[in-house]
Amino acid sequence: MKKLLLIFIALFVTNFSQNHKLAVISNLGKLHNTQKVDSIVNFVNSIDSLSFLILNGNLTEFGEDDEIENLSNSISKLTHPFYALSGYRDLKWNKTAGQNLFDITEDFYFLHEIDSTVYIGINCNLPWITNCHIPVETISWLDDELENYTEEFEFIVFINKSTDKNIGNFDKLLKLFDSKKLAAIFSVNKIGAKFKPLFYLDEELVDTSSVTILSFNADSIFYQTVNIDSIISNERKSLKSKDEFVFETTETKIDTGINLIWKYDLNSTIYSNATFYNDHFYFADYSGIISCIDTLGNLIWDYDAFGYIVTKPAIADDILAIATLQGDLVTLNALTGESIQTIGFDESITFGLVSGNYSGTKTLMIPAKTKSAIYFGTQDGKVHCYILETLEKVWENKAANDLIALMPEKIGNKIFYTSLDGYLYCIDANEGWLIWKSKINTDKSISPVFSKFVFTKEYIFINDLSGKNYKINFKLGLKHWESEKYGANEFIGVSEKGHRVYLKNTERNFFNIISAKTGNWVKQVRMNLNDDEFSSKSIEWNENVLFTTTDGNLHLINKKFKDKIIYQFDNSPYHSIQNYKENYFLNTSLDGKIYFYKITGKY
Repeated sequence: MKKLLLIFIALFVTNFSQNHKLAVISNLGKLHNTQKVDSIVNFVNSIDSLSFLILNGNLTEFGEDDEIENLSNSISKLTHPFYALSGYRDLKWNKTAGQNLFDITEDFYFLHEIDSTVYIGINCNLPWITNCHIPVETISWLDDELENYTEEFEFIVFINKSTDKNIGNFDKLLKLFDSKKLAAIFSVNKIGAKFKPLFYLDEELVDTSSVTILSFNADSIFYQTVNIDSIISNERKSLKSKDEFVFETTETKIDTGINLIWKYDLNSTIYSNATFYNDHFYFADYSGIISCIDTLGNLIWDYDAFGYIVTKPAIADDILAIATLQGDLVTLNALTGESIQTIGFDESITFGLVSGNYSGTKTLMIPAKTKSAIYFGTQDGKVHCYILETLEKVWENKAANDLIALMPEKIGNKIFYTSLDGYLYCIDANEGWLIWKSKINTDKSISPVFSKFVFTKEYIFINDLSGKNYKINFKLGLKHWESEKYGANEFIGVSEKGHRVYLKNTERNFFNIISAKTGNWVKQVRMNLNDDEFSSKSIEWNENVLFTTTDGNLHLINKKFKDKIIYQFDNSPYHSIQNYKENYFLNTSLDGKIYFYKITGKY
């Protein structure tokens, strides 16, 4: 273990040009009472000297439409400028991946300039993502903004994540201030251990009946917490200061047993893996850009769908289908990227597209050369089947009662998916009938809606967000066993033979290899998993298990259960490894970095 100290003494500045005062209001979602929210709003409105407000943390309980409407009604009464840094709960279960919330909060960041002081807010929460991560778009935005400021300006940064966990791209954020006057960094949600701000509070800013007032004076910073219920002001305190950040890092031993063929950087958040078709890779990034890249790493074409995308594209018969959170279903010529047609829905399309051959009984009204179909779902829990060539509707299934999201699985004539209502569903791909549904966990906070699941010939293995693991009969949906002892929530894998299941426990730093038949341990491999909670799958290749961790390391566990790091990608969470063919693989990160490589070593 070695410690890397980044010293900021030279940048430490407290000479604010004028007195500024702002308020931080945290976790309004915990109040469950609009009258209490309104009392806080009335209180801060009565403070004439406030420059602006920060609404921080969970503004709602589950990001539900009615909660967001109540929030909108309350904060519309604010008379001071305000910015929001939404919490985990606002975005994790939000049915529109945050779009309805951002309409009123304008998340992911803010910048507020007063005299020669610039206040910057950074949101580390991403829709539907568990890991704390600053989006690459935020880094790019801030880099551009900082170029507009000369040396006399100083900067105060607010970051809305507890620092007791790793924050993705935090090092890149700090790097931007190398030549700037960085006066203070606040963790306005909770003060943790790993990253100490230059100024930090002694207590958590999570009291749901209080407002914290921050006063920036000529040579000091003070804060006081005001209790709204009793209208009693706590003592005004001076903030402590710290002049260094401490990063703890490990020496990474890398077995360079791969041949990197090419690397491509889309520099945009990507929620899903690539789609393969005729020696081309298709990527859809969050901003709505579709990119087609060949096996040599050349960009063949790109297309702007003019909407946010979190779902994986589907392709058949040279037609590529993509879907947006705004509700547009778009088809393109997969060879040229030219638009074919677009249809719109009233709901966000949240459920990843899969293709297949339709062989049902419905008589189609529009002539088509093929019967290739696409299957997708919307935020209200509906699953749709459309003919890919004509976009004629075939059937609609309404079995689920809540959000269905990210990537389904289609095996034969069956489609499998999870819902925020807590069930795993199996429906018929030809007729849209419900075959079975299996209850996993109906507690919304630990629902399996974002959990990966894997298959053997007879069984499905799935986790919920509490870390409980389930084995379910493929044909009937009946549970064979469930277990809490492995503690794996959003990571899972299965062996090629179907006799073993792979589960990662990041809290205890174990990679669990268990028997698919009995659910008992085969082996526990101890590792340094570094708070890795990113949702992905491992894959088996030549009796080796391959997976990536959020620090960019590519791990291989061989048949003797020895773990090796065989390559280190850029530091970012990576989606599930994709085996292109033989020993060729593709890795795609949340930050839009793509690696195409060949494993050459013997393990």
